[in-house]
Amino acid sequence: MTNFDDAEAKYRDMRERIKHGELPSLAEFEEQVGELATQDAKGIWWEIHPYNARWMYYNGAQWVEGIPPGQKQCVVMAPLTQVSQRFNANSTPNAPVSSIQRRASIRQPLHQDRVSSRWERLGRRVPFDSSHLWIPFAAGAVVLLLCGCIVFLGGNLLLSETTPTPLPTQTAIVRRITSTVQPTSTLQPTPPLPTATPILVRAKVLEARVNVRAAPSLDGKIVGRVVRDQEFTIIGRSADSAWYQVELADIAQPSWVSAQTVQVISGQITSLPITQ
Repeated sequence: MTNFDDAEAKYRDMRERIKHGELPSLAEFEEQVGELATQDAKGIWWEIHPYNARWMYYNGAQWVEGIPPGQKQCVVMAPLTQVSQRFNANSTPNAPVSSIQRRASIRQPLHQDRVSSRWERLGRRVPFDSSHLWIPFAAGAVVLLLCGCIVFLGGNLLLSETTPTPLPTQTAIVRRITSTVQPTSTLQPTPPLPTATPILVRAKVLEARVNVRAAPSLDGKIVGRVVRDQEFTIIGRSADSAWYQVELADIAQPSWVSAQTVQVISGQITSLPITQ
């Protein structure tokens, strides 16, 4: 599909080609002009009459002369006269102009969404008639309806033949059995589980000599010393866990060592109480 200005320009070009004998037949000229069909914004189809060079639109029943949207007049150029003399010997030399114009003026649109404008090039050219297109669709709908009825009735008949006959319900006889009640046994109290033995927190000295103090501070009085790899038990810790309270065999009073000088080898420091 092209616009109206392009269609008029292509039509004028074809007319020039006719003068130079470049189009071999009337049928080809009619076919090429028909391909210039243009649809406007309202969906109306327009075609240029191949011989009187006027714009025509299809009103749903027939082709009528008119001025396309945006054009100043319906006439494209002067009418094409003496048609048969402008084509070569393969054309129909004696075809009357009035007959050609009459056939072209009653043509209908080519595209499927409008009624066909191209007549089939087999023998006589007959316009496509769409008034009977509903007949095959109606026949197909009737056939589908009949097939659906047959399938539905056949399915119901098959189900009725295969459905088993229900058997009479038998009354079940229930015997009530009285069980002998066993004497209730007296439950014995469950003995408490043994308390798990806490894991001692042990530490090992990392430095060559470490001072043992009476308080968790560098200002605390030195009450003894421990040496590298010596092991002992930690029994408490300071609030910030920077000092450990230790248990030494040769020191009777509570004593402290810096946490940076020893390594915990068993137990968890967080499980120990905070002591002063």
